[in-house]
Amino acid sequence: MVPAALARALTAYFASAMPLHGAEHLDHFCAQILLQQPSDSVVVDAEPGGSTSTTTDMEITSPRQVLVGLSQASYVNQLTLVLAAWYEAKVNPLHVHLPPLISGVVEAPSSSLQDILSIPYAVMEAYVDQVLKEDADLSSSMKATSAFMGRIGGARGVLTLLGFRHTVGSRNVPPLTRAQCLHSFTQSHGKVTLTVGARAFTKHCQRSADGWWGDLKGNDAAKNRIALAKVLEILDTAVWKNIHSLPHAQVTMELRNALGYGARWTVEDQAFRGFLEPQMENGHEARWRH
Repeated sequence: MVPAALARALTAYFASAMPLHGAEHLDHFCAQILLQQPSDSVVVDAEPGGSTSTTTDMEITSPRQVLVGLSQASYVNQLTLVLAAWYEAKVNPLHVHLPPLISGVVEAPSSSLQDILSIPYAVMEAYVDQVLKEDADLSSSMKATSAFMGRIGGARGVLTLLGFRHTVGSRNVPPLTRAQCLHSFTQSHGKVTLTVGARAFTKHCQRSADGWWGDLKGNDAAKNRIALAKVLEILDTAVWKNIHSLPHAQVTMELRNALGYGARWTVEDQAFRGFLEPQMENGHEARWRH
């Protein structure tokens, strides 16, 4: 009952494009949060440049499936799960399920995470109780949702509840979906049979002396499979998720696992931009070779 009522209220709120504090390009932010995703198999098996219109909304049962990795569920359903768990357990799931910081990364001095963790349970309880009221109509539920969104810090709070970290360079733009990340990764690179992701992998995989990236052998089809398996591993296990930009640079979505290995995409054009080594001193000078 709680998840269903919350899902209705949140879906109506984002569909209405009501003001959301801090959101860059509000209409796009709301549309991306509502976007239903095709499954991994639909994206991967699609012809390069073809349609992936078959959608699903993968069932998720634990906030950890939201806060670790990039889920196949829509972002509105991920947010619903986190809020429902907060209400039912009377403990903010970020206290329990958010992974610790990895080496070499730093959150903003006054982060959204600190603000959300300081919200009293009574605030969450009052919001959900209002949504659950038998006589609550859609208008009152949306009004309560709008007030709660203001309390968590608007767009920045939404991103934090979805597991995206808040750093000095973070931007309040919606994250790419898992399907969008995979779609750009599996596009053909020009006229060759290597995918965009596999081509990047062939240039990158030798950088780590500990062999984390594994061996790259075989023909182009084999290389495509190896590269895909690695990016899927990152999508499944990412404990650091951030959407950020440097001054005058494109907005980038960055995912890293507990060891610091990762991948990144530019948000505006939904393009795969390469793999990432763990943060290290003088990394640029060493060309990120470990």
